[in-house]
Amino acid sequence: MNDIFKSPAFQEFLQKRCEEIITEDEECLKVIDETRIIGNAFFNSLSTDQQQAYLEFESSAEKRNTQCATTLYKHAIKDRIFV
Repeated sequence: MNDIFKSPAFQEFLQKRCEEIITEDEECLKVIDETRIIGNAFFNSLSTDQQQAYLEFESSAEKRNTQCATTLYKHAIKDRIFV
């Protein structure tokens, strides 16, 4: 049973499901919008080099958030299955 949790297809399912949940949640969408507005204002105040560094940071943060969300969802499924 644990092998399914390691499969690329299951990982993709988890990521898509997390994205679906987030895009259907009003509070998540509100936070995303607030973050986007603040991030855009901050980004526009930076020099070109700083903007590049910010984009790298933002990409890394997005990867972190995706990984954390899918890990939490996977463990929630495991908890539900094995309880």
